[in-house]
Amino acid sequence: MRTSSFSFALALISYLALAIPVISQTVRVGRMHVSLTNLCVTEGTVTALPAHRLLVTDPNVHANMNRETPQDIEAHFVYLGPSDDSETPSSGHDHHQFGFELFAQDACNLVYVMWRLEPESNIAVFVKSNPQQHIHAECGRRGTTTVEPELTLPLPPVRAGEHSSHTLRAEITGRWLLVVADGTLVWRGALPSEILRTHGPVGIHCDNAKLEILLTVAPPVANAPVLPCKPTAESD
Repeated sequence: MRTSSFSFALALISYLALAIPVISQTVRVGRMHVSLTNLCVTEGTVTALPAHRLLVTDPNVHANMNRETPQDIEAHFVYLGPSDDSETPSSGHDHHQFGFELFAQDACNLVYVMWRLEPESNIAVFVKSNPQQHIHAECGRRGTTTVEPELTLPLPPVRAGEHSSHTLRAEITGRWLLVVADGTLVWRGALPSEILRTHGPVGIHCDNAKLEILLTVAPPVANAPVLPCKPTAESD
């Protein structure tokens, strides 16, 4: 009887493990699920899926919150493979990558936090600063500098077709940018003082990657107005 009960318990545990969704629906208390209605998609297409999930398939996608929030954003994502029509990513490198835009004032002034998925798996952080320019046609790729980390750790490999879920979070605390991947602090560095004096929403940025995403943010700033949304090319 004990052996039979033990076998049944193991079978039940295995069943429940298989029944867990690919993207976890667990969200920390006080965070807000991001739906398509919360986003301003300025380039590419984002498709709404059930249970707050989002689907990205275009080669270049930029989408920001339509209200300003604290600089704290997290994504549970599944990498489904290269985008349907892969092209040279907007960063100018041959990467399949997914990440965030922070202090996204406009296409010329923001912070990029990118998880490069293929060919290698690592975190890259850039600050783009062009105070007198505000659309991509004006600044292009100018004013972009790499932020060197004080701390960096290796990332787990991300392979298309495995349908495994990963988590990426970026948060700015004081002058420090913290990047957490799959529950581990993998990148920490100080941001330039000039970018810390700016304002702007958080958002997502995808290059050549087809993804299923469950996005959460800290709640919007009190009385934050709805920001104007004007689709415009942000990449070459």
